Amino acid sequence: MLSDSSFSIGIDVGGTFTDAVAIDHRTGEQRWSKVPTTPPGFIDGVLDAVESLSLDPTKISKLAIHATTIGINAVVERKLPQGALICTEGFRDFLEVRHSRRPDLYNPWWNKPPSLIERKYRIGVPERIDAKGKVVRGLDKEKVRKVVSWARKQGVVTYAVCTLFSFLNPQHERKIRDLIAEGHPDAYVSLSSDVAPIIREYERTSTTVINSLLMPVMSTYVTTLELRLKEKGVVAPLMLMRSNGGNVPVETAKWKPVELLEGGHAAGSNLACRITQPMNSPNVITYDGGGTTATLSLVENSEPVYGPWLEFGFEIVANTPSISVKSIGQGGGAIAWIDKGDALRVGPASAAAFPGPACYGLGGTAPTLTDALVLLGILDPEFDWIRGEAWDHEAAETAIGKIASNFGWGLTEAAHAIYRVGVSNVSFLLREEIVAKGRDPRDFALVAIGGSGPMLASQLALEQDISKVIVPAALGTASALGCLLSDPKYEYLQSYLALVEQIERETLEGIGKSLKARALSDLKRDGITQDPRFEFFGDFRYSGEHWEVTVPLSLEGRLDPKIVNEGVSKFHSEHQRLYGFSRLDEPVEIVTIMMRMLLAGFQPPIRKIAEKKDVAAAVKGTRSVYFKPDEASEATIYVYDELGAGSLIQGPAVIQRRDGTVPVFPRCTCEIDDHGNSIITLKE
Repeated sequence: MLSDSSFSIGIDVGGTFTDAVAIDHRTGEQRWSKVPTTPPGFIDGVLDAVESLSLDPTKISKLAIHATTIGINAVVERKLPQGALICTEGFRDFLEVRHSRRPDLYNPWWNKPPSLIERKYRIGVPERIDAKGKVVRGLDKEKVRKVVSWARKQGVVTYAVCTLFSFLNPQHERKIRDLIAEGHPDAYVSLSSDVAPIIREYERTSTTVINSLLMPVMSTYVTTLELRLKEKGVVAPLMLMRSNGGNVPVETAKWKPVELLEGGHAAGSNLACRITQPMNSPNVITYDGGGTTATLSLVENSEPVYGPWLEFGFEIVANTPSISVKSIGQGGGAIAWIDKGDALRVGPASAAAFPGPACYGLGGTAPTLTDALVLLGILDPEFDWIRGEAWDHEAAETAIGKIASNFGWGLTEAAHAIYRVGVSNVSFLLREEIVAKGRDPRDFALVAIGGSGPMLASQLALEQDISKVIVPAALGTASALGCLLSDPKYEYLQSYLALVEQIERETLEGIGKSLKARALSDLKRDGITQDPRFEFFGDFRYSGEHWEVTVPLSLEGRLDPKIVNEGVSKFHSEHQRLYGFSRLDEPVEIVTIMMRMLLAGFQPPIRKIAEKKDVAAAVKGTRSVYFKPDEASEATIYVYDELGAGSLIQGPAVIQRRDGTVPVFPRCTCEIDDHGNSIITLKE
């Protein structure tokens, strides 16, 4: 057991591993664990992770903050309950039509992914509200009753309700909700006017549908998890991570599960913000390399960059406030394969936690990125420090041999090819997300987290001319720690389309009051008595443009036309930065107002590590590492736990950690800072 104190626990459920971090509130002492994820239920893995921390459950007295892939897996894998969409008559095909775009104009065989609700369960009812919020046709209540009766007999358990212009006038949606409660009282219901009161009918409909389908999934999961934790003696309040980088109590999480989808990756971005603030590195790219996926997110001026929506298959979107993240199937378990053109590919399919890479010795036979790293010597060829077991080196050689024999390569040549293809896949994603959005990678540092992140990060940085890679002291459990470093955060949207010079003060102030009323109602439901802080943001565009740019309006909780006018100047500057031009003489529209409600969260004591500039005691030996395909370097192996603040390591080297591996390329250096972070300076 740890000392007689109280602890907070952060948990991150990944595709391969479930991570947990505990922090002592008094001393800042940390303990972490990493256990295999246990699909399909995942709860056993969470309990295993908590139990392996060896804490007295009664000492977990503050928070149990949890990031989970349950929601996103359910959407991507289509493991969803039967739902129905009730909408305005004549508009049930929004989910099918989407934006009427194609990813490849010249591919006649391409078919869009099927809608999340099939057509027979998308039902229009007579009603109409116009573009000014005026009722032009009343709701046919009898028709709604018949629809609900039919849907209940068909096994529908959850409803999405999306009527035209309900973000201006929600009265018909609310009446439909009441009628569903009459005819199907145990069903789940999501109203678009509650979930996503925004313009753009497809985005609003898609977001509400995803939320409605996730409500039964997440409610069951969270309720069961709470019960199982209590059986283990853990009675601390359970908080869940949101895609916006904040956390909320379970009641809000059950009501708006669409906002939980990227909570784990948002937590990793939060950690990157926190550790780089003292380093004079306000702009960073967070590269989270796990066992299944590789994810990139941006931090600018020490704040995570938000994205317009999350996408799950072509144009299946959730338009909720979210940190901008992009993922591909390029984790340590990514499987190498040969396509029909005899080209080497890596991912997106993964060996996952079971059977895992061939080197795990659990029956996997497919060659993976992890197998390649073992044969290259980047990973300890003899021992898996994370799982605490020996590698099955022979199985790794057999798996990589399949690739080698196809191309007439040696084993290390094939392993290095797999490694470089994996890096190139992440590099392409980086350029797509960074360069294509008007940013220069050379202006950023790269923060590498997750088990596989640091092993690819230096090569990725070299390819993008990034000069610095930062590996946090919390490497393999970075997102779990990021959960603990996240504050409660609620966000609310309300569309208000108007030319800035035509904004009506009463309308604008009414929106501000309405958003605050919704926020305070949520706090009351969640049992939070703490005084919140409010911030407002606006989405602006030049009149005639299709997409908007988000800029801050007020960080003091005020909203009036003067503040909006000041926001226009910020919009011009941001448009110039992002797109290389601005049009100062063009009229500007405001499209949507976002309000953020913030509360103070848990701030753990900041701990420093002991200084230790003499690195000789940390040297474990040397081994051959293939940083190049046909040339082995004799790399010095350092044990991370024996290093201290001020330790300076010259490459070629490998820093061996219990939660991951950090290679230091030839002619590069790595310094350990006061908090145990590894800062790698790269040279070509």
